Parts: sequence; C-alpha cells; structure tokens
Amino acid sequence: RGLDLIAGATQELDVPGDPADAAEAAGLVVLATTVRFRHPLVRSAAYNAAQGGQRRQVHAALSAAADTLGLVELEAWHAWGKAYEAMMASIEAVMPSTAMAATRPRCSIGMGL
Repeated sequence: RGLDLIAGATQELDVPGDPADAAEAAGLVVLATTVRFRHPLVRSAAYNAAQGGQRRQVHAALSAAADTLGLVELEAWHAWGKAYEAMMASIEAVMPSTAMAATRPRCSIGMGL
C-alpha cells in the first residue's frame, strides 16, 4: 500500500529513479508494507524543507495516487493537505498589508471607523 502510493506519486511528479529506495538507503525511512520515517524530526525536517508550492504539488500527487489505488482516506487527507497549503499561501500573501494597516493610526472618517 505505502510503496504503491509512493510509486504512484513519484510517477505523477515525473521523479526519476526510486526515491523511496534512496531514502531508505540514507536511513531516513523504513520501507515495509507501509512507509514510515525513522523519527518524527526527520518527517518534520522533510516536510519543512519544501516550499508551499512544492508541498501542494506533492499533496496533489499523493491524492491522485491514493485515488487510483482506491485509498479513500489517504486521498481525502492529501486533498485536504493541498487545500490547507493553498489557504496558508493566501494568508501569507496578505500578511504584509495587514501588518502595515495594524500599525497605522485609526482615522475618524470613512468606513465608520
């Protein structure tokens, strides 16, 4: 199940070679019926090393692979992950103007303020 999901996602992303075997050889993951990171900090480092757009692409590929394999729960999980990353990107895009607006004194005219 886990290896099929990884294989499907890497094919969807056009990743050359076998990244699962490379990750296992590097001691990052354990490959069995499922794929698991050797330590939660390794999983966190791998996730946080990717930028938002990269995470959205990976979530989309994992969601598509899970859908192909009939793994409904994983398909939903990764579809949600893609949506969450997109929402966070939108929030981060408006943060500078929101912060700037918060530092300005309030006006007594306009928009009922």
